[in-house]
Amino acid sequence: LVVSLGSSNAMYTITVLINQPLKWEMLAQSEIAMADGPVMAISQTDGIPYLFGSIDAEESDFEYPNLLALSGSTLESVAGNLIQARARYYALEISPDGIPYVSFDDYSLETHMQSVMKVEDGTASYVGNAGSLYQTGGNELTAVALFPFSDNDVWCAQYNNTRNVSIERRCLNFAHYSNSSWALGQSLQGRNPSSYAYNNIGRIVDGIGYLMVHNQNQNTLSMYKYEDNVWSSIFEELQIMKADGSGAAQINLRDMDFDVASNGDIYILVACDYLTGDYNPAVIRYDIETQTQTIISGVLTNIDIDESRSISMSLDMDDIPYIVFVNPEDNDKTYITYMDANRQWSDPQAVSTSSTDNPAIRFAEDGTGYIAYLDTTTNKFVLYTNIE
Repeated sequence: LVVSLGSSNAMYTITVLINQPLKWEMLAQSEIAMADGPVMAISQTDGIPYLFGSIDAEESDFEYPNLLALSGSTLESVAGNLIQARARYYALEISPDGIPYVSFDDYSLETHMQSVMKVEDGTASYVGNAGSLYQTGGNELTAVALFPFSDNDVWCAQYNNTRNVSIERRCLNFAHYSNSSWALGQSLQGRNPSSYAYNNIGRIVDGIGYLMVHNQNQNTLSMYKYEDNVWSSIFEELQIMKADGSGAAQINLRDMDFDVASNGDIYILVACDYLTGDYNPAVIRYDIETQTQTIISGVLTNIDIDESRSISMSLDMDDIPYIVFVNPEDNDKTYITYMDANRQWSDPQAVSTSSTDNPAIRFAEDGTGYIAYLDTTTNKFVLYTNIE
């Protein structure tokens, strides 16, 4: 188009992208049976997806932690069982140099505490000592967030479930590993140390760490970022508002997620009583510049988090949000919905062919999407991908 102002003319080209629905196909499944998980992370160095959880066993004492990575058409164990003991409360992140780090509640100790391990060249080793952190509670798959920036700069945010320590029970233990040791109870500027930390969700995006915390006793969310070796607050004690703006909505404990858009805005997936007494999810866009929140594309009233249990969200290369969830009305299959060209949520479509648990979705830097879940009929991790 040509824009004229007086005697001056200028030509502009506007490109309009019409978002088309992605097609998803099964890519791989695990060689071994799994009992819990997965949590998923994608390496920023080579785009390989990793899944973390515990192996299946007749007795829970033998549900050992195992890290899997995509290899051809299978999800193969990277280092075998990381320890010969039970694990719970999982976290997974890939360092900027492509090394996977995991965290889990470590039952190899008489008093099981949270451990962190790195997995390099097919071998798992503790970061510091076994059980260097406090015991964890809260949400099984989102109680712990892990940030391995380098082998001498690792952060872990966890729900503290250890009594009679310097951190109040149910509150945030924010720990830092450097110089061969862990320092627990690190402070975050502006954070109330008595705020509970039921969900702790972390991402490393373009080298910047992002941590979102559900302050369950305050019914708020807080978000922090790690940039230039400093943690700072993006928002503190944010109340999620009802759809009509009449007041604060109640945040559900079960599950939540977030992602960071290309302009730095934060997209938060959280289930609340936005409209009625039901807890439905919605995507909240938090505008970094104006520090305001907006529900985009409306509340997903067809999803009740108390029935679905699990939700996950990721933004594609065009900052389009995609959501996966368990559909209890269709044999607990994993379903997907996305914001379509009309900025409405698309009709949900089944991804899996059988019952599932703990679905997760992530997009790699090159635009490749991955959906992972636990197939509860075969007890295998399954990985789907999009087809261009």
